[in-house]
Amino acid sequence: MEKSIGYPFIVQMKESFQTAAKLFLVLEYCPCGNLRRILRKQRGDRLTELQARIYVSEIAMAIEYLHQNNIIYRDLKPENVLVASDGHIKLTDFGLSRELGEN
Repeated sequence: MEKSIGYPFIVQMKESFQTAAKLFLVLEYCPCGNLRRILRKQRGDRLTELQARIYVSEIAMAIEYLHQNNIIYRDLKPENVLVASDGHIKLTDFGLSRELGEN
């Protein structure tokens, strides 16, 4: 999949390059880590109701955007939901994603 995606709740790829043995991707920096890390820091491994509402809404909007662009995101888990410095989420890891019409 080589489609360019630009959406506030999806991590942006800034650059890519490769050596003879490795491929490197330079992604947008999300200093707050992933949702799994945030859950572990919370009391009882739970988000507040407000946090949950915001994160679920942003995840739903990101997935809706992908579906509108014929991309199926197939690896939703806390480790693949990053949190940016502004507190908003960024979906990452599109390795299992498929474009509609692909085999």
